[in-house]
Amino acid sequence: MNITIQTYPFSKPLGWSISRYELFSRCKRAYYFSYYGKYDPDIPMDKIRFLKQITSLHLEIGHTIHHTFETLLRRLQRSCAPVDTARFIQHGQSLYTEAFRTKTFMEEYYDGITLDLSHGLGTIADMLTQFLESDLYEWILSVAKNDSSQWIIEPGGYGETRIQGYKAYCKMDFLLPVDNSVFILDWKSGKKQVEKHSKQLLAYTAAILAENPHLSVEQIVPKIIYVHTDGVETLSTQVTKTDLMDFYTTVEQEHGEMIRYCRDPQENVPREKDAFPLCNLPNICKYCQFREICLDTASTPLLF
Repeated sequence: MNITIQTYPFSKPLGWSISRYELFSRCKRAYYFSYYGKYDPDIPMDKIRFLKQITSLHLEIGHTIHHTFETLLRRLQRSCAPVDTARFIQHGQSLYTEAFRTKTFMEEYYDGITLDLSHGLGTIADMLTQFLESDLYEWILSVAKNDSSQWIIEPGGYGETRIQGYKAYCKMDFLLPVDNSVFILDWKSGKKQVEKHSKQLLAYTAAILAENPHLSVEQIVPKIIYVHTDGVETLSTQVTKTDLMDFYTTVEQEHGEMIRYCRDPQENVPREKDAFPLCNLPNICKYCQFREICLDTASTPLLF
C-alpha cells in the first residue's frame, strides 16, 4: 500500500496547528514572541530568538526518545537481527548528553538549578529498556520481518498539509501500512493527556486522508505511544466520519480566531504588540521561556 506525504512550496499565510493554537489560547504575548518576534519594536530579535530556543529537561528527554526511535526504526528497515541493547541505550544517552552540554535549559537559566546529567541518563536508559521489552516493539519487529519498505519514518519538513483547504501542520512520527490499514504512531514521554492527544489523532487522520483520497477513515489506525520509565502505554481511537466533520469545524474556528490577530492575513503580519496581552498567570508564566522580557524586572510581581 503506497502512502503519500506531500511537500508544499513556502507560502506566507498563517498555518493552523494544535501546538500553535494551544500557545495562542494559553498566552497571547508568548504567542506573539514565538511567531511574530521580528515585528517587536522594543526587543532585539537576537534576544527573542535566544529565549525561544531555551529548552527543559523534560523536553530534551522527549526529543532524545524521538531521535533514538528514528534510528532504531531505520535500522530495522535494514536488518531485523536482534538489537544490541547496551549499544542502543548508549546511543540514546549520547544524544541526550550532547543536548545537555550544548543547549540552554530553563531550569538553569531562570531557576538557578544545577542540572544533574546522570538523572537524565538513567531516565533515558529506563525508557529505552521498557520499549525494547514491550509488546508494541515485538509487534513492530514482526511487521518489519514481513515488509518495511513502505514505512514512513519522521518525514522531512514541518508536516505541512491541508485540512479542508486550510494550511495546517501535522508532524507525524511513524507511519506503517499493515495489510489494509495504515498505522500512525506518535511517541510521547510525558504525561497522558487524553483530550489533547485525541485531538492530535484526529489531525493525523485528517492529514493522511487529505493527501491519500484512495484511503477510507476506517483504514486509519492512529495511536499515541507513551514511553515511561515503568512501562509503555497506548492511547488509540477509531476515528469516524462524524469525528472528522466536527474536527474540520474546530480547525475552521481556531484558524479564524488566530487570523483575527493578523493585520494582513495573506502576508501573516500581526497586529500591534499591545493587541497580544500577557496572561499574567503564575502557573503558566513560571514555565515560559519568554518571562524575562514579559516582566519589566525579575522582581516584578504578577497580578495574582
